[in-house]
Amino acid sequence: MDPISVFILTKIADTIIGTLVGDSTQEMISKLQGDPTKKALKKALGEALTLYITSQPERKIIAQPLLRRKSLLAEQDIANELAQVVKFVREPNTILIGKRWRDELDDPPPWRDFTLESKLLVDYFRDELKATPTFAPVFEVAKLDAIAAHAEIAAESLASVEKLLGSLLSLMDSQFGTLAQTIAGASIGIREQIRDFSPYIAEKTDSFVGRYFLFQEIQEFIDTNSRGYFLLYGDPGIGKSAISAKLVKDHGYIHHFNIRAEGINKAGDFLRNICAQLIAVYSLEYTSLPPETTQDSGILNRLLNAVSEKMGKNGKCVIVVDALDEAENLSPQSGANVLFLPRVLPQGIFIIATLRREPKEKIQGLQNYYESHWQRIKRENGLDWFNYRLPVVLALTVMKKPVSMTLIMEYSDVNDKRKVKEVLHDFDQFLYKVEIEYDGQLTTCYRWYHASFFDFIGSKEEVAEEVVDLRKAAERVTNKMWTDLMLDAPSSKPIRE
Repeated sequence: MDPISVFILTKIADTIIGTLVGDSTQEMISKLQGDPTKKALKKALGEALTLYITSQPERKIIAQPLLRRKSLLAEQDIANELAQVVKFVREPNTILIGKRWRDELDDPPPWRDFTLESKLLVDYFRDELKATPTFAPVFEVAKLDAIAAHAEIAAESLASVEKLLGSLLSLMDSQFGTLAQTIAGASIGIREQIRDFSPYIAEKTDSFVGRYFLFQEIQEFIDTNSRGYFLLYGDPGIGKSAISAKLVKDHGYIHHFNIRAEGINKAGDFLRNICAQLIAVYSLEYTSLPPETTQDSGILNRLLNAVSEKMGKNGKCVIVVDALDEAENLSPQSGANVLFLPRVLPQGIFIIATLRREPKEKIQGLQNYYESHWQRIKRENGLDWFNYRLPVVLALTVMKKPVSMTLIMEYSDVNDKRKVKEVLHDFDQFLYKVEIEYDGQLTTCYRWYHASFFDFIGSKEEVAEEVVDLRKAAERVTNKMWTDLMLDAPSSKPIRE
């Protein structure tokens, strides 16, 4: 339970109750000040605020005056207007509430009608209050005297509302809040295409602890590479979505969550959401999405290239895509990656994606991605592919730990450092680079960044024309290591008898 959300709801409820008490009889005062009434008000307020701030992404930003410790809704004149909902004398003055609300904001959007915003919030509050057993009889006869003072709200129900609102408040205080602020400044045609996952992220990150090693590995991958995919496989239920949500909360990354149970798993959903976020976050010159955005990866690729160019050499754009395994498969005949994910990412673009550890169900698009790149490099280099590029690739494959440039040259029998660098450049997006200390000096070492690429190369052994022989490559490495070991061993002399 978040103490801030509890404090805010309690403060507002107390002020409303104080307003309602007024000239009431002692019996009525006892009912209003009783625990059931307070719990019902808190639950209705919590539900109304949650509904409001999750109804549109930018409402999280303009709702800030309502969600502070000194909430606008807890001020006497505003609480008095909220109390009119159950007094049945007149309607709440939403013009007054809206004016005070706008005045509390440093930079209120000029196009936003705060009278209408106030009316929406009041309507949510009225509907949620009607749904409580305490206030339901009040609305049936339009008299506050009918309050059911002994109709108790379940403690678990109130705690759940307080918890969700608290998680949303915590989310808005994080880097996700900065992302939301940026999105709120985009044109309405772009904002309308951005899906709000804040309740889902709030739920998934509530009470999240641990996994520091994993976040360090992801950050290291981003820091030491120029671009690439980081794929996180895991069994169902281990918390992959929570990890994705935590990354979004802590870093404010552009994001998309595939949720099959809610029907959010189509390529069009993904392309609209991610393209709109790229435009909003990087202030690209679009006021609406092009009509062909969801047809294929063309617009997404165009936007990613625009972002890459705008960021410059050292910029990093990270996109989190959760639950690739839940995404709707594209037609196998199309040869496209799942969700139309790009085969090659531009400089500075990173995609962190999660999916279930189910090797038989790995996305075919990823294998297509590897195959397309492999065949292009092979086609463009002719005999050089077999003379030195393939040996370097195989040396990296049989050495499943990071290895230095020197060892790659030694284990591949390619003694030209320039040629090895060419190969590393060709496969840069598939490589994980890490600095390892050797003899007191830091040395850059390389390995394939994901097991799926090892599997892909292993599958090439079954295709004769590929001339891939991992056993022979492994024997060459073993022989080299054994030779080095023997050369390093101390010399021995025959023992005279």
